[in-house]
Amino acid sequence: MEELTPAQVRERDLIGLQMIERVEELLLMFPQTPVPEHTHIENGIFYKSIFIPAGCIAVGHAHTEPFFEAVMKGSMIMYAPFQEPAIIEAPYIGTGKPHKRKVGYALEDTIWATFHHSHEEDAEAAEEALIIKSETWKRIMGETK
Repeated sequence: MEELTPAQVRERDLIGLQMIERVEELLLMFPQTPVPEHTHIENGIFYKSIFIPAGCIAVGHAHTEPFFEAVMKGSMIMYAPFQEPAIIEAPYIGTGKPHKRKVGYALEDTIWATFHHSHEEDAEAAEEALIIKSETWKRIMGETK
């Protein structure tokens, strides 16, 4: 396999983000299943977990910094651009990269959590600083931040 130049990696990553945003745009045209979430911050660690019901497709937001991610319950088929789909099952702990996005299909009820270093003192401020919601998501969901 031929090694990519930094410019080729940036171009590939941009194409991948555009692909995910198009999927996101199409999925947001349908009624949305409520996805309960829980956030907490303490000792410089921001934690967020979401409950994804079986049969749902979830599109992840990008993040500003590297982070840990964990599947605490359930399993999902995960897709990231230019990678083979993978089945992720609890218990799972991995790392997430900044500015990358994934799409997942919940094979069973799933709890997905992320753990981030943060200098913020409240969870809302930490989430605002660490999670990048796409322009597509903000436009369709009516968020102005």
